[in-house]
Amino acid sequence: ADALQDSRQIDDPDEAVTKLRARLEQAVHKRMETDASLGAFLSGGLDSSLITAIAVRQRPGLKTFAVGMEGSSDLAAARVVADGLGTDHYEYVITEDDIRDALPHGIYYLESFDPALVRGAMANYFAARLAGEHVKVVLSGEGADELFSGYTYLRELDVEGELPRELRLITGSLHNTGLQRLDRLTAAHSIAGRPPFLDGDLVELAFRISPRLKMYGKRKVEKWILRKAAEDYLPHSIIWRGKEKFAIGTGISDVLKRLAEENVSMAEYGRERRLDNGFEIKSREEYYYYKVFRRFF
Repeated sequence: ADALQDSRQIDDPDEAVTKLRARLEQAVHKRMETDASLGAFLSGGLDSSLITAIAVRQRPGLKTFAVGMEGSSDLAAARVVADGLGTDHYEYVITEDDIRDALPHGIYYLESFDPALVRGAMANYFAARLAGEHVKVVLSGEGADELFSGYTYLRELDVEGELPRELRLITGSLHNTGLQRLDRLTAAHSIAGRPPFLDGDLVELAFRISPRLKMYGKRKVEKWILRKAAEDYLPHSIIWRGKEKFAIGTGISDVLKRLAEENVSMAEYGRERRLDNGFEIKSREEYYYYKVFRRFF
């Protein structure tokens, strides 16, 4: 009877919130068990803010780290969260020269020229470099978007059939996406990244929660149940802040796109976009990263 109870789908929002909070608390606590110095990435988005809010209850004055270009939304939101939680907050303001100089290092450690992955990896690069000056272990929010339906394109899917299949697919692909970024770019700066959302017990619970509670209502609110679970920890403005990819919130994405346009002409892209193995480079930006990638691999 207990096994059947543990395997059933959770459709009641109150039950889901109660169990989700308990599993999150346990997952964060488990990843804070270390003799090494500990901190947390803090972009000011829901995922990293929730992890930080739980962690700071166990360790007041926790060190937090945010990066972004001057005036970026991530820096501003992270300051709001850090001030509210009383963390020992550090930030680094990225310049265009920083991005230009660091791009080869980021691609070298990432071992990929996939545009979405490279953009996120550059944000991870600067965040990990900053954190590495202060701690050896850092908490991160990876996995929440995959488990709780945080991407805009997921709105297009049928909630009961297509959505849960897609969430399982993208969660199972994390070793080639978000976790590839996190693992390799933190290791590049000699720190360990720990994502509490991907605790085994929490993943099991997440897939028992009804997909209708993740992409909620006629408006299809992303990560609705996770936002409800966060109401005990965070201010309303952070809980209901819209989703921004790491590279967009930091301001890095626009700079990388401009650098690609400056360094790859349409003529060069037209000549070189089809590789000898039949692979077709999809954009000038991707070809820009590919040229850097080929310097190392």
